[in-house]
Amino acid sequence: MAAVRLLSAVLIARVLGPEGYGIFQFALTASSIIAILADFGFNIANNYLASRYPHVRAELLGNTLIFVGTVGIIAALLSAIAISAFRELSFRELPKTYLLWIPLSSLIQAVQISLIGLVYGASRFKEKVIGTSLHYGLFLVTVVLLALSGTLAINNLMLLWIIGLSTSSLYWITVLLKGGKPQWDKATLKKQLSYGLSSYMYNAAHILNFRLDMFFVAHFLKAEHVGWYSLATTITEGFLYLPKALSNVVLTETATQLKNGIKPNHPLIYKTSVLIIGTAIMITAILTPFVLPIVFSDSFIPAIAPLLLLLPGTFAMALGIIAAYHLFGIGKAFQPSLAALITTVITVVLDLLLIPWLGIPGAALASTFAYTAFLIICLYFVLMEVDIGVKALLIPTKQDLKILLTIAKKVWYHGYHPFV
Repeated sequence: MAAVRLLSAVLIARVLGPEGYGIFQFALTASSIIAILADFGFNIANNYLASRYPHVRAELLGNTLIFVGTVGIIAALLSAIAISAFRELSFRELPKTYLLWIPLSSLIQAVQISLIGLVYGASRFKEKVIGTSLHYGLFLVTVVLLALSGTLAINNLMLLWIIGLSTSSLYWITVLLKGGKPQWDKATLKKQLSYGLSSYMYNAAHILNFRLDMFFVAHFLKAEHVGWYSLATTITEGFLYLPKALSNVVLTETATQLKNGIKPNHPLIYKTSVLIIGTAIMITAILTPFVLPIVFSDSFIPAIAPLLLLLPGTFAMALGIIAAYHLFGIGKAFQPSLAALITTVITVVLDLLLIPWLGIPGAALASTFAYTAFLIICLYFVLMEVDIGVKALLIPTKQDLKILLTIAKKVWYHGYHPFV
């Protein structure tokens, strides 16, 4: 999915340039923030509850569609007003049509985020991949067709994105309906809200930590700067696909193991992330100055500096995400929420100080400092809960390498799934 998203970014960037790419990425950022705020923590709550209490999955689905759908409509209406005001004050390059497309996208995405939690909680990982493939694959195909026909434009990009969102959401609803007819149940809703609200601060602070810098860049600088910076974040966030996938598995498995009286540590997942993501980031740091101008054109050379500055923070965030979901699986929702809130404050303060002074490299530095702080805080809380030290949890040994090599061979030849 990271590869498909990167290919889409290449096409859009080369056809529309830094300004057009920046406007589109700004729209996606705004949509994501609104969706997370409207989700009310149901994504994590649904994963946790569907894992521990499989018999209430139909109720979880019914409550999700009604409650999150209603909240999403309200959030979409309010966001249309807020985005219009921001456009007049700071980002006039944003097309007027986006005042409709962004709220509509946020509504569909809010419901989709909650549905994904149920898909993970039901251990339907294959269906998660299929649905995501539908979304990104459909978007890529339509972008390619419009680019070849010479009709790819800012105004139709968000519509293509919404079509992909809707297709994948309908697919996941169809999959979840096999578990029973959706039902509205107040007792189950109370559990969803109770656990969801405890993790809501994490979701809200986490998405703001990731996305709020885009608004500051748009406010202080120009649309082309948003394009350069968003390209840097798009590339670096590709490294987070693995930890995001593993984090949901960690949550599901942790909740299941606790139900069976097992205290989970998951050292192999942490070490796998260290090896794979660490190696990928080092290779990227070496190749970026040479490859990025060739792939995206010389007009995106200013994206190189912020991209390199974001790489260390991306490595920290990758491990921090796994640690956060490890805590969610244990039932400790407050600790990762606190970590996300603290790091969001760090991001805002540093953005306000560094972006006017250093431009987009300042935004990248702010994010790297904040992401590192997030890892340190989450890891501290994890180590309080597990029976091993930081070295045993994170540092791969020769024996670990042998185990990982054996697993890789089984995956390659037999389709064995080691983490499920």
